[in-house]
Amino acid sequence: MSDKIKEIILIFWGSLAICLYVADSFGWIDLHQWLQQICHYEYSYAETARLLLPVLFITMAVIEIFKIVSVSFQMGRTPVAPLLGTSHEVRLLPSRLQDNAVSVSSFASRGDDMVVLESVDTSEDKLQTIRDRHRHEQEIHHEKVMAAIRDYLYEVLAPYMKNDDIDTLYKNVERWQYSNEPELSPTITDGRLSTLDLRHLAWNIGERLKWPGERRATFIKLSFPHELRDSDVSSIRRNLRQQGDSIIPIDIPDKRDFAFHKPVSGE
Repeated sequence: MSDKIKEIILIFWGSLAICLYVADSFGWIDLHQWLQQICHYEYSYAETARLLLPVLFITMAVIEIFKIVSVSFQMGRTPVAPLLGTSHEVRLLPSRLQDNAVSVSSFASRGDDMVVLESVDTSEDKLQTIRDRHRHEQEIHHEKVMAAIRDYLYEVLAPYMKNDDIDTLYKNVERWQYSNEPELSPTITDGRLSTLDLRHLAWNIGERLKWPGERRATFIKLSFPHELRDSDVSSIRRNLRQQGDSIIPIDIPDKRDFAFHKPVSGE
């Protein structure tokens, strides 16, 4: 006989005994008299039905309740590995894990007014805040670079150019930096700055703004067309850092810095 059948028989007779005890306690039947009648066969079919039907119904109800309680207990109980020395691992497929995550998220959102969705939105807002802060820091850094270039132009060129020409040259720098199709205005010196000085000037400015050599050469050629009338863009680019006797020296910025060093006049 299997363990399952034994369990059912045990449940049945145990439930029957409980039902008889409960019925006798509440006075529904006289258990002592009922047992005597069974032993001496002093009962009719009608009496048997009247006595047994309530007991059978109560017994069936108790069995069903016991089954429900047992199944509920089994579902809530942690699975135990078999006693044969082998272990069984319950694994969920990725899709099932994903479904479980969705159900948990749905439950959390119902319980706390869309908590999961709010956390996602909060995360996205946080990333956008980081991007905005980084963009703002870059803008501030670039403004500082442009301010340093403006001060540098006035400090270096004031003895050799008029104020209006220096202002024009600075506006050329802004256009060259920000505009896709800039139109640069020509400027002029008093004649004491050589083409070597202007090439050094272009290199120093372009180094702070990360301009490539071709862009530096084109900028200085368009800004000083009179002084560089005999030089083409390619030759200017090749000789941006040419060494020689000059008023404006090459100014290499320190690492991770953009500041200009104190210029040394060659006069």
